[in-house]
Amino acid sequence: MEKLESDPKTRYCFLTEWFDFHAQLYRQYEFFFYPSDSTIEMRRTFLKRSKSEIRLIDLFLGAAINVHSRQLVIKDYGDEYTRKHLKNQLTSSLLVIKPEGVPFLGEILTGLHEEKFSCCRMRMANLDDSIANQLNTSGLNGTSIVLEVLRADAYNTLNKLVESEFEKYVKTPSVRSFLHIPSDEKDVDRQLNAVFGTNIPRTATFKNWKYGPIIKDIQKHFKISDMELVHLDNRNGEEFLEVYKGVVPEYHLMLTQLTAGPLIAMELVGDGDIVQKFRELAGPGDPALAKQLRPDSLRAKYGVDKVKNAVHCTDLPEDGVLEVIDLNRRANISLKSFNKMTFSDYKVTLLKLG
Repeated sequence: MEKLESDPKTRYCFLTEWFDFHAQLYRQYEFFFYPSDSTIEMRRTFLKRSKSEIRLIDLFLGAAINVHSRQLVIKDYGDEYTRKHLKNQLTSSLLVIKPEGVPFLGEILTGLHEEKFSCCRMRMANLDDSIANQLNTSGLNGTSIVLEVLRADAYNTLNKLVESEFEKYVKTPSVRSFLHIPSDEKDVDRQLNAVFGTNIPRTATFKNWKYGPIIKDIQKHFKISDMELVHLDNRNGEEFLEVYKGVVPEYHLMLTQLTAGPLIAMELVGDGDIVQKFRELAGPGDPALAKQLRPDSLRAKYGVDKVKNAVHCTDLPEDGVLEVIDLNRRANISLKSFNKMTFSDYKVTLLKLG
């Protein structure tokens, strides 16, 4: 495979679909990826061959990828050559973190990263008895986190990790008791459909795996009441950031960053003025300034610059509920608990993973 990827003649083809909002119809394109130099090309000629940040690992059936502000969904392989060489390069499996394991989420995600897994779907959910029966497991009373993870030979590698090796990352001997994976590789697809259904799309995989340590830091101070992996298209990103347009010089760069890849949207709850408390934990928007003023803040530790600054967070107490309602509508997600909380109890946070 490595020899193929370095050969400039190697080209993979995918059939993709893009929803044209103005025409209210889906348009189909052939999408070509050249792994030797990460260039891409599209036909019906929408894009001549050009450099991109897309990686081969991002290209799998059902994935959403962003190409010049258009969110394309990969529907199928475009030719038999691509199908033959890529069908088994990435396989997926299900991981369920049961309620007692949720406090260890950051460590678990870090472990997955260290073991070369990527993630294309993730959400927090209350799994009822019918789901527990379909998964043939117990201990789901409360809020669980479900993930679809990818890598070569994903099922067997994840099984080995869960059975014996996760304790390297999660410092508790009971780690196996609060994790569930399918008992048979043949049952993976059925269990994925049971917990995700057909309405939660896959996203491109993360380019930045700092989110494990970020979530660990957040969980030291706040409770995560809901979360989901999302991918905003350009139109919804523009509307979500509209308040910054004409005010913040980096607006267009912020928009590009927000829509470039997957995000983790989270509801955080806690006592007192949670918006102000989390703004202090996040730190100043410029990581260089954050390192001077709040060296232990998230942006000081994980940010790169004013645009790639690790997190987006609610600025004003009254905006918390409004942002989660807006995000629900735009990303078709279900951050549910906003209707139970007062403004001072609630905060929405986006981890920027591109």
